[in-house]
Amino acid sequence: MKRTYPILLLAALLTGAAILFNACNEPPPSGIETTEAEITDSDTTEAVTTDAATTDAVTTDAVTTDAATTDAVTTDAATTDAVTTDAVTTDAVTTDAVTAEAHTHAFGTWKTVTPSTCKTAGKEERTCACGATESRSLSLLPHTPVADKAIDPTCEENGKTEGSHCSACNTILTAQTLRPALGHSYENGTCTRCQKKQEPSVGLSYEKNAQSTAYTVTGIGTCKDTELLIPDTYEGLPVTAIGKSAFKGNTAITSLTIGDSITSIGYSAFLGCSSLSRITLGSKIERIEGYA
Repeated sequence: MKRTYPILLLAALLTGAAILFNACNEPPPSGIETTEAEITDSDTTEAVTTDAATTDAVTTDAVTTDAATTDAVTTDAATTDAVTTDAVTTDAVTTDAVTAEAHTHAFGTWKTVTPSTCKTAGKEERTCACGATESRSLSLLPHTPVADKAIDPTCEENGKTEGSHCSACNTILTAQTLRPALGHSYENGTCTRCQKKQEPSVGLSYEKNAQSTAYTVTGIGTCKDTELLIPDTYEGLPVTAIGKSAFKGNTAITSLTIGDSITSIGYSAFLGCSSLSRITLGSKIERIEGYA
């Protein structure tokens, strides 16, 4: 008899394995806890275990997943709202800043603060409703010219040319220039312009003759006259002569009038008097020496 034990044993093992496989794949009866669900998905175990008598494990997983998804969506929506709120707040702040910078001043009319003169510029201002002000300088006022009349020179006093000045500030607009005095123009002891009688020159130097009866003019002395009139007398005695080289080289003398008391003019008495242009001699001249 052949031995069939190994084949029978193998068949029995295969049959047992098939029964076990089917048993594992069949759905568990109602009211029985499912250990596999706990092992497969730890996140859904609590939902399945809560009501195992009425809720299928698979259905519970789907609901749980939807709920989780809904929570996720809700969270995203809440986050989105928060971001939107921040954005709106930021826009509001930015709008306020832009509005402040965009203010355009509306200034009123110009009002004079300091009036101008012909020497100092004035100032005027205008104001905005917000309190801001701006200012600008005013132009100088024009001068008010007044004529300064010309003054003709006389024989003894200087004159001036015509000029002008401002009556408001006294600024000289056109300066007057000096016109020198004309000086006397004597003929026969009388000025032809002012008719003034010529006065004898004072300060000349004199020397008394040996007889002490008359004087001789010896030099210009302290006299400042440019138009000399030799006097007829000096200290009560007659002046009868002009000495040697008495006025030699004097370039200031322009005219000379000699009175009727002079009888002689010494050697080189007026030599080098380059400005001397007019001489009036007396009627009693008897002698004029060389180079006089």
